[in-house]
Amino acid sequence: MADDPYEPEQQAPSDLDMSTYPPGPLNQWPAQPPDFRHTIYEYRAAVQACSAVLLRLVALGLDLPEEYFDHMLSFPMAGLRALHYPPQAATAEDTIGIGAHADYSWFTLVNQLSDTPALEVLNANGHWVAAPPVPGSLVVNVGDFLERATNDRFVSTVHRVRNISGRERYSLAYFFAPSQNVMIRTVPTCVAEGETPKYEDVKAGDWQRERLLRARVNHPASIAAKARGEI
Repeated sequence: MADDPYEPEQQAPSDLDMSTYPPGPLNQWPAQPPDFRHTIYEYRAAVQACSAVLLRLVALGLDLPEEYFDHMLSFPMAGLRALHYPPQAATAEDTIGIGAHADYSWFTLVNQLSDTPALEVLNANGHWVAAPPVPGSLVVNVGDFLERATNDRFVSTVHRVRNISGRERYSLAYFFAPSQNVMIRTVPTCVAEGETPKYEDVKAGDWQRERLLRARVNHPASIAAKARGEI
């Protein structure tokens, strides 16, 4: 599910610019089980509240006011994916459930719902390190928006999933991103004297759209954007 201002559960602000959204509904919900939508939204509300607190802790860690990022969250581009990884044979290094990538978010909270190990992260030395499930915990993957805003003080977590355990794997990934109209700029405490920002200012919605189009090369929207010279 993605940010969808047409769904009442998401409580879109009354002054939201609806011209940036296609006609709704944007999310597709299964008919069964009947309580699926309610359960997913109940989880989303909890993890979104957790994310807002975590972003405030990030602000404090950067010597910024606790509420520094709050204005960027009026209607966040927040997505939630319920994921299933069937078992795969460990026949080659390229046996993957999802390939190496970093997320377009402030950060992503991953709830590893079972004890099936499969998540791996790339460390600073270029080695893949297992991130096995820990009961009662969430994995926090730093995303590209936080990397840009902090001038690489926080670096996007490159990660992948390889389910070679022989068991089913289920997880919930919540992508916590700023509102579409927010300008992502390097925060002042992350630029030392004499240093220049590594990234240009960028509008969050435009940048995320470009990244999605580049990532999904076979999607009709990506093909059309490429034909127009936009990507």
